[in-house]
Amino acid sequence: MKRIIFILMIFMIFLSCSKGGKGIKMPDYQKMKADSTELTREQIEELKELFLDLEPTTYDFYEKPEFILYGYRTEQSKTPDVYSIFLAEGYVYKGDYFVAWADRMKGRTSRCYKLDEYTSFILENLK
Repeated sequence: MKRIIFILMIFMIFLSCSKGGKGIKMPDYQKMKADSTELTREQIEELKELFLDLEPTTYDFYEKPEFILYGYRTEQSKTPDVYSIFLAEGYVYKGDYFVAWADRMKGRTSRCYKLDEYTSFILENLK
């Protein structure tokens, strides 16, 4: 009986770890901006949930992103986290898009996340 409980606990831990690693795990940002527009607390929380469900993939980026999300961990933070939003292609690149361009020039594809329809719609309305 103890062995079965132990095996079930290991199985539950494995399931909880494997489900959460799919999308982008955003930290708790105090402030977020879409280019120069500051997002509301509700918008930040919604993006945080939506980004968790994005599918990881790779892609070669040739164009500039439609806009960039800047995430500030504190109100006084000078260096934000950057999310490059490519709505036309349907991807989010976690980082500065210049790095994605550099990857392409080195013959590598960039790790990014595929946008679903709903997330694209929400991001489109942030611009």
